[in-house]
Amino acid sequence: IEEGKGYQNDRDWNGEYSAKVFRSEDYWSVEASIPLEQLGVSELKKEWRVNFRRKQFNRGAMADWQVPIGGNPNNYGVLVFN
Repeated sequence: IEEGKGYQNDRDWNGEYSAKVFRSEDYWSVEASIPLEQLGVSELKKEWRVNFRRKQFNRGAMADWQVPIGGNPNNYGVLVFN
């Protein structure tokens, strides 16, 4: 992604994945499994720049793991594979 160009996505993507959600009184968590080849990954790098977003349209709310400022991946959180 070029800086200042914003994030581009493919809304037609319909990959195979599995997800589980857990909700307690004061938090929630999600676990997702997406085969890397579905993301076009041929070689796993140790670190990825990522962001995760949850939207609740009925409440007008959303939450980000790391707020992307200007769509620049250098401002995203770092996901480390061990």
